Amino acid sequence: MPIRNEVKSSSDHRNTTGKLRTLFFQERVKMRSNPAIKLRKPNKKLAFQCLLVLMTIVIAFGIQPGSAVKAQQTITFSGTELLGRATDTSISIKIVPDSAIQYYYQYGTSTGSYTGQTSTISATAGAPSTAIITGLTPNTRYYYRMQYNYNNTGWVARPEFSFWTQRASGSSFTFDVTSDSHVNIIMGQAATWTQTLNNIAADHPDFLIDLGDTIAMDGVTTLSAADANYLFQRDFFDIPGNSAGIYLSSGNHEQTEGWHLDDNASITLSPPAMSTNLM
Repeated sequence: MPIRNEVKSSSDHRNTTGKLRTLFFQERVKMRSNPAIKLRKPNKKLAFQCLLVLMTIVIAFGIQPGSAVKAQQTITFSGTELLGRATDTSISIKIVPDSAIQYYYQYGTSTGSYTGQTSTISATAGAPSTAIITGLTPNTRYYYRMQYNYNNTGWVARPEFSFWTQRASGSSFTFDVTSDSHVNIIMGQAATWTQTLNNIAADHPDFLIDLGDTIAMDGVTTLSAADANYLFQRDFFDIPGNSAGIYLSSGNHEQTEGWHLDDNASITLSPPAMSTNLM
């Protein structure tokens, strides 16, 4: 059966419109004549009070009318959380974010329960940034995590890690020692070095001491090259470094012998000075 489309004429539309107007007028008459139906006038005072409350909320939460809502954005890190300088009541945590961020740390003595918080720190893209947690209890395991905010898109929580403050005198603890990894120097292999640091992380030490010949400083003459070579090792030391303090010593391949102090016209750019300053 063929489908038929019906198109009403303009006179049909006028008739329909007229009927609707008549019906609407009749209903208004009924409402006005019925004493049971009372039409309330707008409460201007209540509307003004609601507007004041809304404006207060906007100001308190920093909401800008008409601004777009941004989704939380994550970033990458050239250096993730690296512990160091632990004492009985404090510890430092160093990061190297690839983007400018604001961040802080939450911490506590039970996993997932954070009773303390550091102040918020502004970090520059590509530059080391250090936070120090103070006021800790000696001989105590703490759990911590970073919260960071990129470009005001909201706070992002990183994974939880843990550390120990200085143990009580006479108590037992675990530490590890490494030396001469030689990656990018002579005979060193990144895969072997990675496996070594994974084994150390599984050992759950309080800290790791590296005795040197780890950073390839042979032939380095610029601060940018030295910085790049030290940053290269962050991928390795970050494996155990989020839960064990990392302490670096220098070897001959870090070029820290005294006779290298005059390798450059500026002593601050000599290999020993650059190695020491970047540790």
